[in-house]
Amino acid sequence: MTPGRGAGRLLKSEHPEREMMASERNAILKGFLKTVAVILLLAFESSALLGARSSVLVLPFRIEGDPARARLDISRPDMSRHLQEATHFLLPRVRDYPLESLEATRSATNRAGWSFDQSFDQEAGQSLCRTSGVTYLLAGTARFVSPERNFISFEAYSCPLLRVLNRDEKSDSIYHLQGVLRRTLQGATPFLTPARRPGLPAAPGATDLAVVLDLSGSMIFDLESIRSGLAHLGSTLPPGSRLGLVTINGGDAQDVHPLDEDWPGVLRWLQSRVPGGEVSLRGLENAVATVERFREWRGRRQLLLFSDATAGGRRMVALESRLRRLAGAGVAVGLFALYGQSYEDRQEYFRLARSLSLPEPLVYYARRASFAEGEAQYLITDGRRFFCAPARASVAASIAGGGSDTVDWEPIETVTYEQGTLNLRDLPRAYAERERLRLVELGPVLSNLERRIATVALHDAGQGTQEMARVLLRNESTSFWIRVAEHRVLTALQNARGQDLYVGLHVQSASAGAERIRVLPTPIHVLGAGAVPLLLVNTWERLNRTPQQYIDPEDTWFLRVRVLEIERGR
Repeated sequence: MTPGRGAGRLLKSEHPEREMMASERNAILKGFLKTVAVILLLAFESSALLGARSSVLVLPFRIEGDPARARLDISRPDMSRHLQEATHFLLPRVRDYPLESLEATRSATNRAGWSFDQSFDQEAGQSLCRTSGVTYLLAGTARFVSPERNFISFEAYSCPLLRVLNRDEKSDSIYHLQGVLRRTLQGATPFLTPARRPGLPAAPGATDLAVVLDLSGSMIFDLESIRSGLAHLGSTLPPGSRLGLVTINGGDAQDVHPLDEDWPGVLRWLQSRVPGGEVSLRGLENAVATVERFREWRGRRQLLLFSDATAGGRRMVALESRLRRLAGAGVAVGLFALYGQSYEDRQEYFRLARSLSLPEPLVYYARRASFAEGEAQYLITDGRRFFCAPARASVAASIAGGGSDTVDWEPIETVTYEQGTLNLRDLPRAYAERERLRLVELGPVLSNLERRIATVALHDAGQGTQEMARVLLRNESTSFWIRVAEHRVLTALQNARGQDLYVGLHVQSASAGAERIRVLPTPIHVLGAGAVPLLLVNTWERLNRTPQQYIDPEDTWFLRVRVLEIERGR
């Protein structure tokens, strides 16, 4: 054995740890290369995901139950498609996020081999994400039980994360199908930015908003909602809009803050006012007279009136005359049936609204009543009627949504109660006595007043001084006039004279006249037949036959019409 060969063997045996480290490095390198290969393979197979577009894909609905149970003469496959199209139309009015076209959606579902009657699961989500290349999938399910109880649910699926982000389900009457679709969309997609002024028409120009506000002690339950509602309007109305206040203090003394673009400053001034004492109907009339004397109006004019001053069961004739003069001068007036009003005064406000063709003074209130025995109940009023619902029901969310879900509400027979108890201050005790219960606790006052302020203020946008024209339309065998406040809409209607087209209208219950509904002048949609969801198509005759409780100003109803006549400057 030569020294060289022995040395070689000796060196090898003296450093075994080096050999082990080299072997480990080789193994790690091989493992790394395998991992890279797997990642590249997955990336190749999922290239659609890596290049995902920022958009939402709305899938055809899964249908459970028979639409005939809800008195719908529509097959399950057609109902799936109609609900998909309606959701596709409504989603941009709820969330500000790009939307995949229905054509691209059909192509993606066909490539994934997905059909409307199969359940949406993880496998379906991954497959649809690969074939569509979008950011989110929206899978809807409709379950039909009866005309008054039907369920809509949505699952929002994230393609980058490959999991369901959120789910929501709501139920309502089939007559409120559009509204329950909107609300469930909102609940299922909280991670997306809300659309600008969701569900409310946009004001066409700067608004001068005058507010008459009763600062008596009984208004304490509503003052914070009023302040919040006015603050929201300040951030919602177009630049240049102004706020002015006429407050009525105890003893009918007035304080006036002139119209001012500095909304936060006006609201700070209001915050410094201390409520207390009592305000009479005469004090309220004098405050409205102060608004009548305003001379610095500019842009659209509006008055919102908040007061629980009582008329003692008599008609508010003088107040009605002043409000009529303001309306005749182009001032849009809004009334609100408030917590502290008596039953008679709330009914008088509804009469005033009908007489003056104003939006209904509808405000929902609720209080939770707990008893020593039995189940706690919510007692609820919409200003005219009273209801009760188990405390386990989602009354708070329904009230915030303006009576959006009344399935669990039971009417209270008000004829069996004295009129003086028909308010949420006294009704809980009267209810407990009638049901032979012992009242132990009352919860805080809940209301949708803040939202209702926005609804009244923004739904009237475009009336008065901004109104441009009225247009005579024919739907089937019926002709009717609408008022148009937007030049863009008026031009589209002018260009379509003599042709069939679809107009999408927002309506509310009319307070007077031959028709039972009134068309709001904004927004108005003008579309061709291909862009209109069939579930949202109606006729003028059917709309006028629809019960008042099913008319929601946030709903968009399309009618197939022809333009017969246009009168400008009306």
